[in-house]
Amino acid sequence: VQAGSLTCDGCQRFYPIINGIPRLLADSLRTTVEKMGRGDPKNDTRIDIFMDEIKPVGKDTELFEKIQKANQSNYGYEWKAFSHSYNQWEYVYKKSYVHEDDSFFDKKLGLDAGCGMARYTMVPVKKGAEMIGVDLSNAVEPAYQKSKNIPNLHIIQGDLFKLPFKKAMFDFAQSIGVIHITPEPEAALTSIKKHVGPKNKIFLMVYRSFEDDNQFKHVLLKVASQMRRVTSRMPSDLLYAFLYLMVPVVFFGFYIPSLIFWHLPNGKKMSNMFPYSYEQYRDRRLRDMHMNLFDRFGNPVERRYNTKDMEDWMTRADFDSFHLEKDEGWNVVAINRE
Repeated sequence: VQAGSLTCDGCQRFYPIINGIPRLLADSLRTTVEKMGRGDPKNDTRIDIFMDEIKPVGKDTELFEKIQKANQSNYGYEWKAFSHSYNQWEYVYKKSYVHEDDSFFDKKLGLDAGCGMARYTMVPVKKGAEMIGVDLSNAVEPAYQKSKNIPNLHIIQGDLFKLPFKKAMFDFAQSIGVIHITPEPEAALTSIKKHVGPKNKIFLMVYRSFEDDNQFKHVLLKVASQMRRVTSRMPSDLLYAFLYLMVPVVFFGFYIPSLIFWHLPNGKKMSNMFPYSYEQYRDRRLRDMHMNLFDRFGNPVERRYNTKDMEDWMTRADFDSFHLEKDEGWNVVAINRE
């Protein structure tokens, strides 16, 4: 269905289908059809506050909505600008985020909560899963272009806090690099969790603070956060150009020293102390570095968690069990309760 609408019999509200994508958004997150989901530099939305603490926004509904709209704008632009595809996405997905055997995905129904342009939504599909990818932003446009000829991949524009699904309908869910930049990460996780069946798995990746085990990287992140006070407020086109010029700085300032240490005797630990390290980027492209710089410095909100933060959060989430893995971020495998 390329165009039309979906109607809720209970509340009599309707939601448009535009360019083949159901747009299941509240009125406050809708814009004109031409700019649906924002992501247009002429409709660039930024927030005038700076947030890098893990505390939620609380009952400030105005701030909540501002962050939602700023995320919608920032990531709509990002995933339209960086909509490239290449085979390394599957390698990165399996190496860093979801370590399950291919047989895990076969004939399962999965949710990708915050799918962006569907780079990681595609991997379970290739392994036999049926996937529904949901994103708040106009990233659904390039995601749909990737999925429109794949019968077991579906893209919806929607809100993680108001997911339009039945309870416990999914066999697994994944949310990779998403919920920590939402206004209320714990509420976002609760929303995802209620749509996953009992004893089924949820895979998450959220940012690490590195204060437990890599003070060098932790301090660099503090410095970078001061840069974010400026960059997170820049217009998207200007930020894109500025970070394009930053790629050689990062490549020669971090990646090359990391590469040198990697090949020295007993140098791997030191090599991995660097951000944008050799191990992280040796199988990727420079365009990936540009993309991740945009992701890093364009974020309207950034929260990073230490070990205690994560253990406390997952305990409050009331999973049957959970496993935490340290990588460039926190990789979490959590199992839902009955």
